[in-house]
Amino acid sequence: MDLLVVGDVTLGDLVPAMRVAERRWGREVNPSVYPVKEFRGRLLVEEETRCALHSAVSTFMRWWPGVQPLRGDPRFREVLGRVNLEMPPAAR
Repeated sequence: MDLLVVGDVTLGDLVPAMRVAERRWGREVNPSVYPVKEFRGRLLVEEETRCALHSAVSTFMRWWPGVQPLRGDPRFREVLGRVNLEMPPAAR
């Protein structure tokens, strides 16, 4: 299972929780860890990254419809900055 972590955390910080999740779900966790500034930069220049994030958020919302949309979370907005998360016309 893929895991995207954006923030001030290291892979070493995540390993204990990842191991618990792997044992619980019987699946390997494949993390991608980015500092906020780097991730925001990728969103600004890489359409593929924007599409992947949009897809992940959409999937999350389908699985857990009662959860408040992430886009409304101020921490999520802080990471995105002014990045437009709407799907590009080519990806629709």
